[in-house]
Amino acid sequence: IYERKYNTKSAVIILNGTNEAKSLNLDIYKEILPKQQALNILEGNTIDLIDKIELKARDVLILEF
Repeated sequence: IYERKYNTKSAVIILNGTNEAKSLNLDIYKEILPKQQALNILEGNTIDLIDKIELKARDVLILEF
């Protein structure tokens, strides 16, 4: 997980580099995940960031805040 900022926009990139599905606990990332929802830029849907997210094998998420 890493974050990039430009002016007032923020993008968070989440990568699962394994061949297995993973569950990612979001508690430790609250500093870079300031809201409870974000736009998934790649798929155009909204993702809830309340507790944890499920990542497929080799999954990539690009979230916009």
